[in-house]
Amino acid sequence: MKKAQSVLHVVYRVLLVLAVLLGLCIVSGTVYAVLKGPGAPPGAAASSGDVPAGERVFTGIDRIRASTGGERPAAVILSVTFPYDPSDRFFVEELSARVGDFRRVSVEYFASLTSGDLTRLNEGEIKAELLRRYNAGLRLGRISVLYFNEFMILE
Repeated sequence: MKKAQSVLHVVYRVLLVLAVLLGLCIVSGTVYAVLKGPGAPPGAAASSGDVPAGERVFTGIDRIRASTGGERPAAVILSVTFPYDPSDRFFVEELSARVGDFRRVSVEYFASLTSGDLTRLNEGEIKAELLRRYNAGLRLGRISVLYFNEFMILE
């Protein structure tokens, strides 16, 4: 009986130490998160040289693969980024929530063009139209400029 109580006493102490360590981990993680402040949303990258100070580059749209319309469709591969103000938390949340819409709008835009139409347009015209379409779906802010990290037309 004495031996069983001794074993239970050791197990109790081990469990107590583990509980205290787990509590310390939770408290220290919480303190770290509070001191660090809000992090960047998904799809956000650090500032780049072309982006004004205090802004970040939204990269969450990733690579888009689309096809043009017409009899001989071309494949379009596109990677779109744009600057945003990370301090506008509501707009940042809206951008993250609308990534699927941005992708859909891009695919629909390229599907509305033939490969001939697409080769006649310059990159600035394509960016302007995509920017107009992206902003049409936004309620809490506006995207000011689009950057193409990658833009290829494969015919």
